[in-house]
Amino acid sequence: MTDQFTPVFSFDGELTDAAEFDSLMADAENNTRKPSKVFKPGSYDVTVKGVRLLGPTLADKTWMKALITYAGTGENEGKEISSLVLVPMSASLKYSKADGEGSIYPFKNLMETLACLGITLTRDNVKSVIPQHFAPANLNTLVGRTCTAKIGYKGAYAQGQKASSGEGFEVVIMNYGEAYKDDTGTVITFSGDNAYADAEKYAAEIGLTFASFPDIVQLSAPKVEDTDSAGSW
Repeated sequence: MTDQFTPVFSFDGELTDAAEFDSLMADAENNTRKPSKVFKPGSYDVTVKGVRLLGPTLADKTWMKALITYAGTGENEGKEISSLVLVPMSASLKYSKADGEGSIYPFKNLMETLACLGITLTRDNVKSVIPQHFAPANLNTLVGRTCTAKIGYKGAYAQGQKASSGEGFEVVIMNYGEAYKDDTGTVITFSGDNAYADAEKYAAEIGLTFASFPDIVQLSAPKVEDTDSAGSW
């Protein structure tokens, strides 16, 4: 077994000048800028790029986890986002949670996800539909199917902005679309090198569920453009 590496830190010297650092970072950003692979909050047309089976769930071994990866289209080509669904592997369509209680929600969520991809899943056809799309040899049947994804944060999140003083940069906690305020109505802000980490720590201390990255909050079938079937007058 290889011994664990032990780093030796020595930050006693003078840091690179702040103005020079900012200039170098700006040059590096301009020279190596690449399109972001991360979706910003909003609604996007997406296409299934792939499906990966992650094995049985911990609470109920008769269900498995499947990760569906969606890719952006058009100007959002190259961006990807993934969503996890639970898939039954037996005739029991109730998911047994860790506390022993049965839940139909995972099956309902799977029904809604597949419906957005143009696949009808019901109690009566589950024995054929599930193997047809989630057997290891059949995962490509979902690839290329399209839907619309609403992307946002499942919880509070940190957002950077120009400081209210007009100079510098600060971070606020966004919650339900608004910057979080304390009991006095004052927006809580964070600054400095650890601003994002401090915001996440503060959210945990006050009991806010914190989301580090955007996620799919809703899927819907792709919009179909209306066509005039009446003909010309």
